[in-house]
Amino acid sequence: MNASSEFSRTFQAIWYRASNAHVDQEVTTALIKEWAIDRGIHDAMAEDASVGRFVKIPVVVLRTGDTQAIFPKVPYRKDPTWQSRRLAMDAQAALWAKVEWFCPLWVGMGDASKLLGDISHVSRERAIPLFHYHTSTLYTLSFQAVCIAQILSQAPSLNELVPLAREAYLAFYSGYRSSSIAALIPTLEGGLSRIRPHTRSEKLFVRIDRIFDKAIATASEWHFEMRGEQKIWVPQEYLTCDFLFSQDEVVFTLETYRRWLKTSFFADTDQYDGPTALNRHMFAHNIHLSWQQPSNFERLVVALATLGFVESWYDATHAISPLFPEINDESTELWQQGVRNAEIQALIRRRSGPGPRL
Repeated sequence: MNASSEFSRTFQAIWYRASNAHVDQEVTTALIKEWAIDRGIHDAMAEDASVGRFVKIPVVVLRTGDTQAIFPKVPYRKDPTWQSRRLAMDAQAALWAKVEWFCPLWVGMGDASKLLGDISHVSRERAIPLFHYHTSTLYTLSFQAVCIAQILSQAPSLNELVPLAREAYLAFYSGYRSSSIAALIPTLEGGLSRIRPHTRSEKLFVRIDRIFDKAIATASEWHFEMRGEQKIWVPQEYLTCDFLFSQDEVVFTLETYRRWLKTSFFADTDQYDGPTALNRHMFAHNIHLSWQQPSNFERLVVALATLGFVESWYDATHAISPLFPEINDESTELWQQGVRNAEIQALIRRRSGPGPRL
């Protein structure tokens, strides 16, 4: 819960003083308490602490009544530790962009690190096949089945797409690959519209930004545990994507996904030259048939499931966990059907032979 407006003005004044202190002057509990008393808070109690859901920062916590304020000891733009981490996360985000993707959910850190290590020093054209080599053992048939049957079904704005996604999944592994990919490409735009209904007049990128800004705002409150009845004040700049991009894993995933949508999937054709050709406009205008690459199907299934995760932060329901669910009976049935379809297709190809040479 946010602090009252009266306290917020007081805390903002204290923070202004702290953040503009001399570079050699450390922000201490004694100083914060002294400045609080100067502002009329006579019951103030101050203590040192470390806060943050993933990466913690040293702060002074000021308590008065049922309200507390968090004052970072060093403004983050002056903090060499934050600066170093931000450079590292910017570099990681650039690698995900290199393979036209985003920081993935439901993939172990070890697997993600191996993938990033392999693509670090190669061209984009070489990086894409390496990405598909790694994800072929991650985004398996069973993984895709869980995304469709268990994750999409938990997203209020996407659960009505489950029958379409199931049908596309079974058709893809029955050999109807292009039509299956074509069926899923429009679902991302439709999903965004369902998350923010009654906003038909909004331009697409405006809708994307409003969805992700709200989702990141929710994540920022979780980062500082601004939930429940406790009233908490945090400097506004510490609730922004600029600060949290390198500090909070959820924010990093949300922001890299937003970038993928805007700079890759929905990019104008004159601004897009990606090797995957997974681009809404290239598909819609039939500019290039490379969007039919089989690997784009698993990308679309995972992207659609990830959009469900975005919605769960947008509406603050947290219905979709960042932990991958255990496969249930419904997913198992879908997975087994997909495997049977794929086996039949493999058998047909073996029986039909390689075909004539041209």
